[in-house]
Amino acid sequence: MNAHYPDSTFLIDIAHDAGEIITSHFNLNRDWIVKEDSTPLTKADTLINAMVLARFERDYPHINVIAEEGNREVAGAEYTALVDPIDGTTGYALGIPVSAFCATILKGDKPIAAVIFDPFQARMWLVSEGDGTTLNGKRVSVSEHRELKNSHVMLVKWYGCGFNLGLVELQLMEQGSKVQNITSLAYFGGLIASGTVEASIFPGRGALETAAMQAIIEGAGGLVTDLHGDRILYQSGGYKLGKGALASNGVIHDKLLQFTHPPLVLE
Repeated sequence: MNAHYPDSTFLIDIAHDAGEIITSHFNLNRDWIVKEDSTPLTKADTLINAMVLARFERDYPHINVIAEEGNREVAGAEYTALVDPIDGTTGYALGIPVSAFCATILKGDKPIAAVIFDPFQARMWLVSEGDGTTLNGKRVSVSEHRELKNSHVMLVKWYGCGFNLGLVELQLMEQGSKVQNITSLAYFGGLIASGTVEASIFPGRGALETAAMQAIIEGAGGLVTDLHGDRILYQSGGYKLGKGALASNGVIHDKLLQFTHPPLVLE
């Protein structure tokens, strides 16, 4: 085991344990509550969060942990773990099996290791510093598609997100892009890394999923920036995104930035 920060073995084990909780509590019953931010909270969310905090306290007590449902703060820590117990909780709570567990290890602002795990189809994307991204142990790479026409773009939007992504969606469709939303940002990251889709556009401030997506995509040859094309600063930004996130296979990144910057129209 790596003494400084979690290695692949640790990330794989914790992802599998989270996946077991996700699948064992998956049902069509409305047995969840709504948080103050209007998002759902399920029993699986809280169980996974508690498991993650306990595991880090046991194996990596010197690492700061920022998680969706509760943190474990370590003053002066060199490394920080960002964890989303269930990315795509809304769909999960409604009985839609498209969600993922994700965890990222940061050194300062830089994601250096990450895991994204889809327990419903047993697909695990993994990357660690110096290595390329793998899916279930096999190297993957982003799509080589170079045009917006016929590119597949995942776009998440909601009222009050701060940007008029309806306009961006319309402009991309006019260019011939196929625009979709399957509710899980981390899941998008896996699909982009595997070359299944070309890009995703996210206007929110949550960094827990974005960091994992960035590490996984860039390990497969892609690129992640904010919506203006600037580097995302995780630690420096208080583990919040300032201008959303644009993830792509890299080769269409600048073409997408034509629509996301300069600036998106405020709602």
